[in-house]
Amino acid sequence: MDQREGRLPTCLTERLRLRRRTEEDLPDLMAMDAEPAVIRFIADGCPPEPAAHRQELIRRIRQDFGTGLGIWSVFRRETPPRFLGWVCLIPLPGYDDIELGYRFRSAAWGHGYAFEASRALIPYAFEALAPPQLVAVIHPENERSLRLIARLGFADAGWRDAYGKRLRLFTLKRPSL
Repeated sequence: MDQREGRLPTCLTERLRLRRRTEEDLPDLMAMDAEPAVIRFIADGCPPEPAAHRQELIRRIRQDFGTGLGIWSVFRRETPPRFLGWVCLIPLPGYDDIELGYRFRSAAWGHGYAFEASRALIPYAFEALAPPQLVAVIHPENERSLRLIARLGFADAGWRDAYGKRLRLFTLKRPSL
């Protein structure tokens, strides 16, 4: 990982480039979050009101989540780069845990991008941030995400109230040295 882009390192995988999310990403983020299939399991499942959502995205882009934590925009490495979605390592609101999260445009589904991008952040999280575990919270009907988090090695840990919902909780313990 390369530390040149601010507080979050840039990460390159075989097919992807992950970099700190910026306000330049707003049009892509707005378009992604307007897709009904993408936001089906988020909040109330309805596309957000554009003006308010834009302000919320700007707030989150500027938010300081803590050293080494934040949200990465994910792009294909090809030229020109194509926005695919985002991955994050952020504090789970209301808890002491670090959450691994992701959201991708529906056109990017089924290509392994979310797996590849998420898998790239896991070693960084454990090496740079040293938490005892990572967590993920997933809507119980989101079968794609449930399969993905299992492929990443997370274990089912029951339920957690987060983001105004009762969600499935998954944990990935820090590897022993």
